[in-house]
Amino acid sequence: MKLKTFILTFLMMSCSIVFGQGTTTGNASNENWLKAQLADSDYGTIILANDIELTTGNIVIPNGRTVTIDLNGHTLSTTDNSTYIINNLGKLTIKDSNESGKGKISACGGIYNGKTYNPNVRTAFGDVNLSAKLTIESGVIEDISSDKRAVIYNYGMLYITGGKFYGKYSGITNYGMADIKNTYIECLGADNDVAAIVNDFDITFGENVYIAGEYRAVTGTAAYTGTPIFLYAELNGKKYSSLQDAIDDAIDGDVVTLIANGTEDEVLITQKADVDVTINGNNKTFTGHITIFGSGRHTGAE
Repeated sequence: MKLKTFILTFLMMSCSIVFGQGTTTGNASNENWLKAQLADSDYGTIILANDIELTTGNIVIPNGRTVTIDLNGHTLSTTDNSTYIINNLGKLTIKDSNESGKGKISACGGIYNGKTYNPNVRTAFGDVNLSAKLTIESGVIEDISSDKRAVIYNYGMLYITGGKFYGKYSGITNYGMADIKNTYIECLGADNDVAAIVNDFDITFGENVYIAGEYRAVTGTAAYTGTPIFLYAELNGKKYSSLQDAIDDAIDGDVVTLIANGTEDEVLITQKADVDVTINGNNKTFTGHITIFGSGRHTGAE
């Protein structure tokens, strides 16, 4: 009798371990297949076989579900502008295994991690959902919303090891724990509230993190460690972490634009008198000294 009890207990434990993880790889060619496989815990990895546009609500990954979505060079989008395209309460991994690197999530709000989405409720400080884990290995995620949403809104555990993120209001808004490396985050705009990173808790930046836009701490308790590379000047579509480097690359007729606030001890302008280079302050703040040498000319600043 004890042996039977032991075997029954072991089998029940095995079922519990397997549930939500899945060993089957599925291919999703449309919305119905994608959502059906996401709802089936036998599927551990789901590969997009086509571009998929969601028309019947967003994707919700429940607590206890572990799954990987492979964009596979395709675009996942939605017609629903009222919410985030993915609400993760489980353990979700996003990647793009296609060599083209064109795998993309494009929506009015990217991934909401750790809480059930409610635009009217903000979590209490430090209320981190440790059960919700979002891992992004590769791919592009962009927020195309005119509302104040983020590419990634994190209340849980966030691990980014690659990928590119483009926001209109916020690249990553963090109220949880975040570990970020080998990635590019961009969020640019004239609105003073716009920021590439909005942080209210704890972020660890590893190697090769490039940030085009502002870092904004919501409270004094927000903190980050590491040395991300902030890009704050732009010339002919190329972004620079140094105004000096942008000026050095400029030729006659070029405009160097500040895309974020920046600080340098000194910037030297050494172009010849017949070279006309414009620095567009773009309502941003530069802190430091700009010195003109040789036959360079200064015609005014704002």
